Amino acid sequence: MSKRVAFITGSATGLGVQMAHKLTQAGYQLALNYRHSQTAALQLQQDLAQRYQVNARLYQGDVSQQADVVRMIEQIKLDFGHLDILILNAGPFIHDKLKLVDHTPTQWHDMMSANLDSFFYLVKATVPMMEKQNWGRIIALGFDQIDQVSGWQYRGAYAAAKTGVAAAIRTLALEEKDYQITANMVCPGDIKADLKEADIEQARKLAPNQTKRKAAGEDVARVIAFLCAEDSDYLTGNIINLAGGENIIHRHD
Repeated sequence: MSKRVAFITGSATGLGVQMAHKLTQAGYQLALNYRHSQTAALQLQQDLAQRYQVNARLYQGDVSQQADVVRMIEQIKLDFGHLDILILNAGPFIHDKLKLVDHTPTQWHDMMSANLDSFFYLVKATVPMMEKQNWGRIIALGFDQIDQVSGWQYRGAYAAAKTGVAAAIRTLALEEKDYQITANMVCPGDIKADLKEADIEQARKLAPNQTKRKAAGEDVARVIAFLCAEDSDYLTGNIINLAGGENIIHRHD
């Protein structure tokens, strides 16, 4: 059997970089999506080639646009012949604190389109292929305590979109279990921008005198790699909080 193929959305920067490294180390072939960050995507492709002697393929496209999703998935099928793993990493976040009613209609639409609509487009394009193969892994990213459907002050649009994804993930887990397709969500905590592409050792070096280090992108990548494994076939429908015991969504300051 040929190597499993993993498609990572929004992989050129941030958490996607560590995901790409970790899955390459685990022996997967990679299809890497980017929207605007072509330079970063090419650099990641080069880094993977130099470090692991692999040829990750790049796919430019906006996952909030169904036509782009269909085009990319069709090209992946041509390039690899199959697609086994879908990692939904792309998804915007509004950093400004906004009450729910202070979002503009455009901001609300953008949050829904890029986080929730994109999920639907991607699973619609990939799940039928996984069903034919009788194997698949679908992993989305959420936020701390999403399984409790907690309100998130000043992050209402993002919270609403991602909570919808969480419900859809659990629905997929129920509907696709007979096809050996698992669906799970990983929910990182507060990972600082300069640590999203970092490994755990780098995070430790930044806090040598502290008993608890900061979170790093590798923390997320390690969990995702575990969920992708052949023997993780009994893990499905899970919302996995990865916040180091912190209460992220109730920080209002």
